[in-house]
Amino acid sequence: MGVSEPTMKQLLDAACDDPAFLAALQDSVAASAPPQAIDDLPSITGIADETTARLITFMRRINGFPRFNAQYGAVGDDYWLLPPSLLVSMHDIASRASSHSHLWHAAQRLAHQGLPDQRLFEDIRAAALRDKLILPTEALRAIIVHGEAPRTSGERLVANTLCFIRETAEGTNSLRRGDYEGVLQRITEGTAFAWTPQSPSQQPLPPTILAGLQRWGTHPLFGLLMHSEVMWYHRPFPACNGLMEVACRHAACHRIGMPALSLVPLSSLHSTYHVPNYAVPAGDFGVDRTEELLELIDLITESLIEAERALLAAEEEMALRKQRISLDYRLNHRQVALAHRMIDDPTLVIDVGSYRQQFDVALTTARDDLKRLVELDYCRTAYQGKRQIFWPNGLTDKPVLR
Repeated sequence: MGVSEPTMKQLLDAACDDPAFLAALQDSVAASAPPQAIDDLPSITGIADETTARLITFMRRINGFPRFNAQYGAVGDDYWLLPPSLLVSMHDIASRASSHSHLWHAAQRLAHQGLPDQRLFEDIRAAALRDKLILPTEALRAIIVHGEAPRTSGERLVANTLCFIRETAEGTNSLRRGDYEGVLQRITEGTAFAWTPQSPSQQPLPPTILAGLQRWGTHPLFGLLMHSEVMWYHRPFPACNGLMEVACRHAACHRIGMPALSLVPLSSLHSTYHVPNYAVPAGDFGVDRTEELLELIDLITESLIEAERALLAAEEEMALRKQRISLDYRLNHRQVALAHRMIDDPTLVIDVGSYRQQFDVALTTARDDLKRLVELDYCRTAYQGKRQIFWPNGLTDKPVLR
């Protein structure tokens, strides 16, 4: 019987008492280019080189650290350490946030159930408040959740940010790494704050801050946190600093294959730990920000766990509702099937013609089926011109059949 491959935790446990290995691992992860051969990798007794290579590949994928050189010091002002506990935490977040995780599959299945939109609403509302946009909560909800058209420049900023985020999720935007001017132009389009990169009279990006943002670019997870901290405190985009941070973070989350990170609202992305005013001495790996980073990790992990719980509760509620519908003796199989669809998609709108076509029944049968669903409070109805439309009972606003 073959020996099972060591897990990442076992690898980290083995590396815990080997400072030389951790130093070599740090160097491999932070290098400007990945190792070219197995011989270039650090090694540790009892751990296969292939396992180490996979660890380094994983670390580089979710890593945005600058290179630290013992001779010249850290590149940039700050530097995160890589203790084993941090590596384990990073693995936990990546396993929850990747496009292959249960969390993201559940979010995709429940895309119409409100949680992703609610998280996005929380995110954008926090960003709008930070940008000092005076927008009533209900106006924001109308734009984000119900898709209403914006009426003011502030509402247009929110609507543009929302469109950019959704284009990112669908893979249709062409944002390049560090293309902050392009995002700014997209978000401010059609507003009183509109800015074009070709305009020499407008300089919203101080060169030093822009250089810092581009250095971190849209690196995954921790580089992302670091540049969001820069945007939080230095406000390089005066009209829409918060909205820019949200838009860039969502784009990065999808680009690196960890879209579930977009379920973490802005309010959960910033730590309560503050670096002391005095200078922090540099250690073997650079300036130690481990305590702050571990707190940031805890905030992200807690938010992902909360999202998982909410999605699980929504799935259970949907299953119970479907079970009750299936046991309702007053419904035929067609009505049960449509009621189940309306649970899966609360935005569903149907008319007699589409119902007739879907179930291949006579016009009178289709009309009677839908009328019965209205009588039993499973759906609502109204006339759209000469056409009678039907939609789920839980949808309060009258929809439009497209």
